Amino acid sequence: MIHKPLDAVTATDLQSLVDNGVKEQRTIEYKQQLPGSSDGEKKEFLADVSSFANAGGGDLIYGVVAKDGIPESIPGLADFIEDKERLRLESTLRDGLDPRIPGIHLEAIQGFPNGPVLVLRVPRSWAGPHMVTFKGSSRFFSRSSAGKFQMDVTELRFAFETAGDLPVRIRRWRDERLGRIVAGDGPILLASSAYLVLHLIPLGSFADHWRFDVKSLGANIVNLPPLGSRGWNNRYNVDGLLTFHPNGGKPDHAFSYAQLFRSGRVEALDGFLIGESNGERGFYAQEAEKSVLTGTEKYLSALNSLGVEPPIVFLLSVLGAKGVYIAVSSGHSMRTQHSIDRDVLLLPDVLIEEYACDLAQALRPSFDAMWNACGYAGSPSYGPTGN
Repeated sequence: MIHKPLDAVTATDLQSLVDNGVKEQRTIEYKQQLPGSSDGEKKEFLADVSSFANAGGGDLIYGVVAKDGIPESIPGLADFIEDKERLRLESTLRDGLDPRIPGIHLEAIQGFPNGPVLVLRVPRSWAGPHMVTFKGSSRFFSRSSAGKFQMDVTELRFAFETAGDLPVRIRRWRDERLGRIVAGDGPILLASSAYLVLHLIPLGSFADHWRFDVKSLGANIVNLPPLGSRGWNNRYNVDGLLTFHPNGGKPDHAFSYAQLFRSGRVEALDGFLIGESNGERGFYAQEAEKSVLTGTEKYLSALNSLGVEPPIVFLLSVLGAKGVYIAVSSGHSMRTQHSIDRDVLLLPDVLIEEYACDLAQALRPSFDAMWNACGYAGSPSYGPTGN
């Protein structure tokens, strides 16, 4: 795999594969031509793509001449019509695999004699294993350094067990982090007692090799503001990179923070959103939605810059929530509808399958549930058409 975000890959990057004799391996494969329209070619294409998804992910690069797996030249693809080929390949993938593979991207790279090179990037999938179902087929493929192979019974059993364990591992990590915050064992001491907590967990972060150097994390600090804050301090810590909004009276305490872990996971906390008036505690939910949307957009930009591939799980929680009412805005009365009935409010998780998504729509299940907890039918931020 070319270790850059796909939209940042250039003709120079591709030419360096030839210049350096980068051989086909577990995460990269070269093809001179796009798959044709015959049944056999479609099955081969589906086997190639699913083998990457069922293993560690990788790049299929079309328009490269290779011999014994070693690229010799890059003529590109002649008579290539991008929109037509994109639709054809996406249709084949949609109809020929079960379950579908989220997060596949295609990018046409210009700058070659006969036409562009098409790079098809397949993420490691945590929704699999994926089966080739085209024309009644029912085969599973994976990859090794020697290329793709058909999975046997033992390999399939392990793949299904691993996939089933993933949701448990995600929630276990989130719960462990929330427990640390409640116990005062987070990355910094906190200046309040009730918090909105956001977690972003790339599924690929559960792979053993996922570790970023702290210097690369620091290069993305502009996209790592503390949740709900415009100004912040920052420092490296044992987990990665921390930004925080300090409490002026207690500089070792913070009202909000964002922690970018070496694994690519993000934890962000906002302690500004729950206030007290006339003995009642109120939660400014619409301000919270704005804070979460703005923060999530920036954090995703940071992850994209690091080369983190979706899908990414979004989780939102409220700590110290019991007895809190929703205040529609900071100028409204605290008492509206019902109060939250539990101290730890865990909102529905959301799977972000690609960076180019309508984030407000994607996060709506979490926002609606936040209002449901206080007796509302859903978030009033969305209009009659759902926008």
